[in-house]
Amino acid sequence: MAAAAAATLSSPVAAAVDASAWTGLRARLRGALVLPEDRAYRAAKALFDPRFDNNAPAGVVEVAHPQDVQAAVVFAGEHGCLSPPARAGTRLSGRPRPPVHS
Repeated sequence: MAAAAAATLSSPVAAAVDASAWTGLRARLRGALVLPEDRAYRAAKALFDPRFDNNAPAGVVEVAHPQDVQAAVVFAGEHGCLSPPARAGTRLSGRPRPPVHS
């Protein structure tokens, strides 16, 4: 199943999150939670723009349902690892989106 969007959970604090907390988040998701020790991590953290491939989020939520976003944001806020969600990188037509500039 392809992810519609992904949210990355990052910060130095996120590395200290207890394993049982990650297990709890995984249980609340319909999509996947990919952690650095998972085989799918390298692909899950890859972004449309390879300049940022060296980023190493503490976790990547592959969103399958709107409630996955809510669960990820609540989890991140509770554990001090809030990071903005990343969009899928394409329009509905499949054409690439322009980069987002803050």
